[in-house]
Amino acid sequence: MSKVAISIRNTFFSISAGQIVALLLNIITFGIAARMLDVNDFGRFNYLLAIVGILAKLVDFGLNPIVFRETSHTKSYNQYIGTTLIFKVFMLLILLIFSNLSMWLINESGTGFILMNLMLLNVFFSNKFTNIRELSVIPFKVELRMALPMSLVILDNIIFLILVLFLNNFENKLVVFGIFYLISNIPGAILLLISLVKNFHFKPDFSYPKLKEIVIEALPLFGFIIFTYIFMQADIIILRFFRGDADVGIYSVAIRLSMPLIIIPTALTSSIFSILVRKIKEEIDYSIIVNTTLKLLAVFALSLFLIISFNSELIINIIFGSKFISSKIPLIILSFSLLFLFINFFILDLFTALNLQKINFKYSVLLNIIVLPLYLLLIPNYSFYGASAGKTLTFFLGSVYLSYFLSKKIHLKINAFKILYWFVFNLLTNYLLNLILHEYVLGIINFLVLASSVIVFRIFTKDELLKITEMFGLGDRISKIIK
Repeated sequence: MSKVAISIRNTFFSISAGQIVALLLNIITFGIAARMLDVNDFGRFNYLLAIVGILAKLVDFGLNPIVFRETSHTKSYNQYIGTTLIFKVFMLLILLIFSNLSMWLINESGTGFILMNLMLLNVFFSNKFTNIRELSVIPFKVELRMALPMSLVILDNIIFLILVLFLNNFENKLVVFGIFYLISNIPGAILLLISLVKNFHFKPDFSYPKLKEIVIEALPLFGFIIFTYIFMQADIIILRFFRGDADVGIYSVAIRLSMPLIIIPTALTSSIFSILVRKIKEEIDYSIIVNTTLKLLAVFALSLFLIISFNSELIINIIFGSKFISSKIPLIILSFSLLFLFINFFILDLFTALNLQKINFKYSVLLNIIVLPLYLLLIPNYSFYGASAGKTLTFFLGSVYLSYFLSKKIHLKINAFKILYWFVFNLLTNYLLNLILHEYVLGIINFLVLASSVIVFRIFTKDELLKITEMFGLGDRISKIIK
């Protein structure tokens, strides 16, 4: 295997392992915090986080992908990253000033005012916002040296977990939780900046012509990112408006246990993206890769849905506690939406490789056109049940929209009936097992049945299995085993 292939594989495992560990630590930390906070405070925190997330996107301008693309060719980190970094810091300072003025004008409460400022400051340091931290990681991505950045993400989550363990020692737990949320991200951000300077001799070099060039090229992506983020956060904002903090707290548990699973298509797509781009540029048929990936994502998503559905109450009780048990149904509904979310995520990346970003932008606009009326119709009467159903239905319609355009580019060849038979078999089997097995054993047995049934039903052909293993650099070894 070539050095480049080894670097790509190592980078893939660094990103995947880092994201999985960070996700588990984050779930544990928020689970502990949710037990210490009341439902209203947990809902209020997540509501303000959604507001800050949208505001941060508004001043981000979607510049990072363009900077990533340009520095991949030129390695001009000082000029491209320096220019963008200075611009983003300036925009965040303006956001901070205007946000404080707005809160003063509407007479925001003391707790809300402090929390909002803590979260706005966290935009400078947190890996969860793309504004600064993700921009600083770009040289590491270009050089395929992602071990350090992902280690720092894990460090953030470890510090956060340790701090939250002491949350019960304070009176105003909600504000202290916000302080911990900010403090936990500062060491990693500082260490990343030091490493950026040391390893890449980074010295910010501002260039207005470069800034103008980057902003103009990023505008279509900016629109897509803004509309997508509004779609992802609108349910929490509208739910809080109509039903209050308690319902947001219940719904946030379902969101935190389902939506972060997007790391699965993220890791899978990142591993095959370079292969797809090469085949597209060389005009080589890439349909088998696309069909295999779509099938793999469908199997992953449906498996997660079955495991979560039959273990939802246990999962919520263990992680967040019995006071959030009402999250059970929204969690099951949102876990089903993963089927469409996974597929959409991959197709959108494929359209980027095909230089069809206009479809991505139209998709993001379409999601909002569909979901906002649904939320306004469903949430006032059905609360978090309506929010989860509205989001799932919109993801489904988004899949139909994207699949229509994809079918114009390649021949979609997926045996949907075989997957359906496999799914129904596992649905019935899990239902029967649920009647006779203890809940602590059920999850393990569910997983084993799912894994073995994929083989029994021959969901994947030999060619597809080889394609799947190709991304891990194991194609030669697996081909020998299969033959």
